[in-house]
Amino acid sequence: MDDEVALSPLLAVKSKWGELDAVFHTGTASPAPIIMVELLDRVPASYQGVTKKLVRVGAELVGSGRCLWVDATWLSESGALAAVPQGPFEYLDAKIEAETGGELLFHGPDVPPLVPIVSATVGERELDRIRLLREHKPRRIAVRLGKNCRGSGTQLIGHLERITGVVGIGSREVHLVFDEGYIERVDGQRVDSLVSTIAAVRDHDFASVTVLSGSTPAQRGTFETRFRPRPELELWSSVARLSRQPLRYGDYGVVHPVSAEGNG
Repeated sequence: MDDEVALSPLLAVKSKWGELDAVFHTGTASPAPIIMVELLDRVPASYQGVTKKLVRVGAELVGSGRCLWVDATWLSESGALAAVPQGPFEYLDAKIEAETGGELLFHGPDVPPLVPIVSATVGERELDRIRLLREHKPRRIAVRLGKNCRGSGTQLIGHLERITGVVGIGSREVHLVFDEGYIERVDGQRVDSLVSTIAAVRDHDFASVTVLSGSTPAQRGTFETRFRPRPELELWSSVARLSRQPLRYGDYGVVHPVSAEGNG
Protein backbone atom coordinates (compact mmCIF):
# COMPACT_ATOMS: atom_id res chain seq x y z
CA MET A 1 0.00 0.00 0.00
CA ASP A 2 1.19 3.52 -0.79
CA ASP A 3 1.53 5.33 2.55
CA GLU A 4 1.64 8.80 0.97
CA VAL A 5 -1.48 8.19 -1.09
CA ALA A 6 -3.27 6.58 1.84
CA LEU A 7 -2.76 9.69 3.98
CA SER A 8 -4.34 12.06 1.46
CA PRO A 9 -8.01 12.56 2.43
CA LEU A 10 -10.82 11.91 -0.02
CA LEU A 11 -13.65 14.38 -0.55
CA ALA A 12 -16.77 13.00 -2.25
CA VAL A 13 -18.86 15.53 -4.17
CA LYS A 14 -21.73 15.22 -6.61
CA SER A 15 -21.92 16.54 -10.16
CA LYS A 16 -23.86 19.64 -9.12
CA TRP A 17 -23.00 23.29 -9.66
CA GLY A 18 -22.38 24.23 -6.03
CA GLU A 19 -20.37 21.17 -5.13
CA LEU A 20 -18.18 21.41 -8.23
CA ASP A 21 -17.54 25.09 -7.47
CA ALA A 22 -16.27 24.09 -4.03
CA VAL A 23 -13.57 21.90 -5.58
CA PHE A 24 -11.71 24.98 -6.81
CA HIS A 25 -11.05 25.94 -3.18
CA THR A 26 -9.45 22.65 -2.11
CA GLY A 27 -5.98 23.23 -3.52
CA THR A 28 -4.75 25.20 -0.50
CA ALA A 29 -5.32 22.29 1.91
CA SER A 30 -2.30 20.25 2.95
CA PRO A 31 -2.29 17.55 1.89
CA ALA A 32 -4.66 18.46 -0.94
CA PRO A 33 -7.61 16.06 -0.95
CA ILE A 34 -8.39 13.56 -3.64
CA ILE A 35 -11.64 14.67 -5.29
CA MET A 36 -14.20 11.98 -6.06
CA VAL A 37 -17.12 13.18 -8.20
CA GLU A 38 -20.29 11.10 -8.25
CA LEU A 39 -21.95 11.36 -11.65
CA LEU A 40 -25.72 11.84 -11.46
CA ASP A 41 -28.47 11.43 -14.02
CA ARG A 42 -29.44 14.90 -15.18
CA VAL A 43 -32.30 16.58 -16.94
CA PRO A 44 -31.31 17.64 -20.51
CA ALA A 45 -31.37 21.37 -19.71
CA SER A 46 -28.59 21.08 -17.13
CA TYR A 47 -26.53 18.27 -18.70
CA GLN A 48 -24.19 20.28 -20.94
CA GLY A 49 -23.46 23.05 -18.45
CA VAL A 50 -22.57 20.72 -15.60
CA THR A 51 -20.51 18.50 -17.88
CA LYS A 52 -18.45 21.51 -19.00
CA LYS A 53 -17.84 22.48 -15.39
CA LEU A 54 -16.86 18.92 -14.51
CA VAL A 55 -14.36 18.87 -17.38
CA ARG A 56 -12.89 22.18 -16.19
CA VAL A 57 -12.53 20.77 -12.68
CA GLY A 58 -10.66 17.78 -14.10
CA ALA A 59 -8.35 20.01 -16.13
CA GLU A 60 -7.66 22.27 -13.13
CA LEU A 61 -6.67 19.25 -11.05
CA VAL A 62 -4.33 18.01 -13.77
CA GLY A 63 -2.71 21.44 -13.80
CA SER A 64 -1.87 21.03 -10.11
CA GLY A 65 -0.57 17.50 -10.55
CA ARG A 66 -3.73 15.83 -9.27
CA CYS A 67 -6.39 13.80 -11.03
CA LEU A 68 -10.14 13.51 -10.69
CA TRP A 69 -11.71 10.31 -9.39
CA VAL A 70 -14.97 9.74 -11.28
CA ASP A 71 -17.71 7.50 -9.88
CA ALA A 72 -20.39 6.25 -12.28
CA THR A 73 -22.17 3.91 -9.87
CA TRP A 74 -25.21 6.24 -9.52
CA LEU A 75 -25.88 6.44 -13.25
CA SER A 76 -28.86 4.62 -14.70
CA GLU A 77 -28.60 3.06 -18.16
CA SER A 78 -31.01 5.67 -19.53
CA GLY A 79 -29.03 8.65 -18.23
CA ALA A 80 -27.35 11.06 -20.63
CA LEU A 81 -23.77 10.21 -19.66
CA ALA A 82 -24.36 6.47 -19.39
CA ALA A 83 -25.85 6.49 -22.89
CA VAL A 84 -22.84 7.95 -24.72
CA PRO A 85 -21.45 5.26 -27.09
CA GLN A 86 -17.97 5.09 -25.55
CA GLY A 87 -19.25 5.16 -21.97
CA PRO A 88 -18.90 7.95 -19.38
CA PHE A 89 -15.25 7.34 -18.47
CA GLU A 90 -13.78 7.46 -21.97
CA TYR A 91 -16.05 10.39 -22.88
CA LEU A 92 -14.94 12.51 -19.90
CA ASP A 93 -11.34 11.36 -20.18
CA ALA A 94 -11.10 12.69 -23.73
CA LYS A 95 -12.84 15.95 -22.79
CA ILE A 96 -10.51 16.58 -19.84
CA GLU A 97 -7.42 15.71 -21.88
CA ALA A 98 -8.48 18.18 -24.59
CA GLU A 99 -9.23 20.87 -21.97
CA THR A 100 -5.68 20.64 -20.57
CA GLY A 101 -4.24 21.76 -23.90
CA GLY A 102 -1.45 19.19 -23.84
CA GLU A 103 -0.48 19.80 -20.21
CA LEU A 104 -0.83 16.09 -19.45
CA LEU A 105 2.47 15.52 -21.25
CA PHE A 106 4.32 17.40 -18.51
CA HIS A 107 2.97 15.27 -15.66
CA GLY A 108 3.78 11.76 -16.89
CA PRO A 109 1.90 8.53 -16.21
CA ASP A 110 1.05 9.34 -12.59
CA VAL A 111 -1.49 12.02 -13.59
CA PRO A 112 -4.14 10.64 -15.95
CA PRO A 113 -7.21 12.75 -16.81
CA LEU A 114 -9.30 10.66 -14.41
CA VAL A 115 -9.41 7.54 -12.25
CA PRO A 116 -12.55 5.46 -12.90
CA ILE A 117 -14.56 4.19 -9.93
CA VAL A 118 -16.82 1.17 -10.25
CA SER A 119 -18.91 -0.97 -7.92
CA ALA A 120 -17.99 -4.51 -6.88
CA THR A 121 -20.71 -5.88 -9.16
CA VAL A 122 -19.89 -3.79 -12.24
CA GLY A 123 -20.68 -5.47 -15.56
CA GLU A 124 -18.03 -6.83 -17.89
CA ARG A 125 -18.94 -4.35 -20.63
CA GLU A 126 -17.86 -1.46 -18.42
CA LEU A 127 -14.75 -3.33 -17.31
CA ASP A 128 -13.80 -3.89 -20.96
CA ARG A 129 -14.14 -0.14 -21.49
CA ILE A 130 -11.83 0.52 -18.55
CA ARG A 131 -9.29 -1.95 -19.94
CA LEU A 132 -9.29 0.01 -23.22
CA LEU A 133 -9.03 3.29 -21.29
CA ARG A 134 -5.91 2.01 -19.54
CA GLU A 135 -4.43 1.02 -22.89
CA HIS A 136 -4.81 4.65 -23.98
CA LYS A 137 -3.15 5.94 -20.80
CA PRO A 138 -2.16 3.71 -17.85
CA ARG A 139 -3.88 4.48 -14.58
CA ARG A 140 -5.13 2.91 -11.41
CA ILE A 141 -8.82 2.28 -10.84
CA ALA A 142 -10.98 2.37 -7.71
CA VAL A 143 -13.71 0.04 -6.48
CA ARG A 144 -16.44 1.50 -4.30
CA LEU A 145 -17.73 -0.99 -1.75
CA GLY A 146 -21.08 -0.13 -0.21
CA LYS A 147 -22.35 -2.03 2.80
CA ASN A 148 -24.80 -4.07 0.71
CA CYS A 149 -22.36 -5.39 -1.88
CA ARG A 150 -19.44 -6.63 0.21
CA GLY A 151 -20.71 -10.01 1.38
CA SER A 152 -18.24 -12.22 3.22
CA GLY A 153 -14.50 -11.78 2.92
CA THR A 154 -14.38 -14.64 0.41
CA GLN A 155 -17.17 -13.09 -1.69
CA LEU A 156 -15.49 -9.70 -1.63
CA ILE A 157 -12.19 -11.14 -2.79
CA GLY A 158 -14.08 -12.96 -5.54
CA HIS A 159 -15.61 -9.68 -6.77
CA LEU A 160 -12.22 -7.97 -6.76
CA GLU A 161 -10.44 -10.83 -8.51
CA ARG A 162 -13.09 -10.77 -11.25
CA ILE A 163 -12.52 -7.05 -11.77
CA THR A 164 -8.73 -7.29 -11.88
CA GLY A 165 -8.94 -10.30 -14.19
CA VAL A 166 -11.16 -8.61 -16.79
CA VAL A 167 -9.26 -5.31 -16.70
CA GLY A 168 -5.92 -7.15 -16.71
CA ILE A 169 -4.30 -5.52 -13.68
CA GLY A 170 -2.89 -6.54 -10.32
CA SER A 171 -4.23 -5.51 -6.92
CA ARG A 172 -1.53 -2.81 -6.64
CA GLU A 173 -3.41 -0.94 -9.36
CA VAL A 174 -6.69 -0.87 -7.41
CA HIS A 175 -7.88 1.54 -4.70
CA LEU A 176 -10.65 0.33 -2.39
CA VAL A 177 -13.28 2.73 -1.03
CA PHE A 178 -15.40 1.31 1.80
CA ASP A 179 -18.47 3.53 1.74
CA GLU A 180 -20.52 3.54 4.96
CA GLY A 181 -22.92 6.18 3.65
CA TYR A 182 -24.82 8.25 6.21
CA ILE A 183 -23.92 7.78 9.88
CA GLU A 184 -25.32 9.58 12.92
CA ARG A 185 -23.01 7.98 15.46
CA VAL A 186 -20.29 5.38 15.70
CA ASP A 187 -21.07 2.02 17.27
CA GLY A 188 -18.85 -0.93 18.03
CA GLN A 189 -20.64 -3.28 15.65
CA ARG A 190 -20.01 -1.03 12.66
CA VAL A 191 -16.36 -0.62 13.61
CA ASP A 192 -15.84 -4.36 14.14
CA SER A 193 -17.51 -5.18 10.83
CA LEU A 194 -15.30 -2.77 8.92
CA VAL A 195 -12.14 -3.95 10.66
CA SER A 196 -13.01 -7.56 9.82
CA THR A 197 -13.74 -6.77 6.17
CA ILE A 198 -10.56 -4.74 5.73
CA ALA A 199 -8.56 -7.55 7.34
CA ALA A 200 -9.87 -9.91 4.64
CA VAL A 201 -8.19 -7.87 1.89
CA ARG A 202 -5.02 -6.84 3.74
CA ASP A 203 -2.78 -9.54 2.27
CA HIS A 204 -3.73 -8.63 -1.30
CA ASP A 205 -1.75 -5.37 -1.14
CA PHE A 206 -4.22 -2.99 -2.77
CA ALA A 207 -3.01 0.50 -3.70
CA SER A 208 -4.95 2.14 -0.86
CA VAL A 209 -7.96 1.63 1.38
CA THR A 210 -10.41 4.44 2.21
CA VAL A 211 -13.13 4.61 4.86
CA LEU A 212 -15.80 6.99 3.53
CA SER A 213 -18.89 8.24 5.38
CA GLY A 214 -20.95 11.37 6.02
CA SER A 215 -23.00 12.71 8.92
CA THR A 216 -24.93 15.60 7.36
CA PRO A 217 -28.67 14.76 7.32
CA ALA A 218 -30.78 14.95 4.16
CA GLN A 219 -32.80 17.85 5.59
CA ARG A 220 -30.08 20.12 6.90
CA GLY A 221 -32.17 23.09 8.07
CA THR A 222 -30.35 24.64 11.05
CA PHE A 223 -27.96 21.68 11.34
CA GLU A 224 -24.53 22.91 12.44
CA THR A 225 -21.91 22.01 9.83
CA ARG A 226 -18.79 23.74 11.17
CA PHE A 227 -18.41 23.42 14.93
CA ARG A 228 -19.55 19.96 15.90
CA PRO A 229 -18.15 16.47 16.45
CA ARG A 230 -17.72 14.54 13.21
CA PRO A 231 -18.78 10.87 13.51
CA GLU A 232 -17.08 10.14 10.19
CA LEU A 233 -13.73 11.20 11.65
CA GLU A 234 -14.32 9.07 14.74
CA LEU A 235 -15.24 6.07 12.58
CA TRP A 236 -12.12 6.35 10.46
CA SER A 237 -9.90 6.83 13.51
CA SER A 238 -11.34 3.81 15.32
CA VAL A 239 -11.06 1.53 12.29
CA ALA A 240 -7.53 2.71 11.49
CA ARG A 241 -6.38 2.13 15.07
CA LEU A 242 -7.74 -1.41 15.18
CA SER A 243 -6.68 -2.27 11.63
CA ARG A 244 -3.09 -1.20 12.28
CA GLN A 245 -2.55 -0.14 8.69
CA PRO A 246 -2.69 3.16 6.78
CA LEU A 247 -6.26 4.07 5.87
CA ARG A 248 -7.39 7.10 3.93
CA TYR A 249 -10.06 9.24 5.55
CA GLY A 250 -13.02 10.14 3.34
CA ASP A 251 -16.14 12.25 3.85
CA TYR A 252 -18.94 14.02 1.97
CA GLY A 253 -18.19 17.51 3.23
CA VAL A 254 -21.35 19.26 4.43
CA VAL A 255 -23.85 17.46 2.17
CA HIS A 256 -25.85 14.28 2.65
CA PRO A 257 -24.23 11.16 1.15
CA VAL A 258 -27.28 10.20 -0.91
CA SER A 259 -28.64 12.53 -3.59
CA ALA A 260 -32.21 12.52 -4.85
CA GLU A 261 -32.01 10.82 -8.25
CA GLY A 262 -31.74 13.25 -11.10
CA ASN A 263 -31.26 16.32 -8.94
CA GLY A 264 -28.83 18.88 -10.11
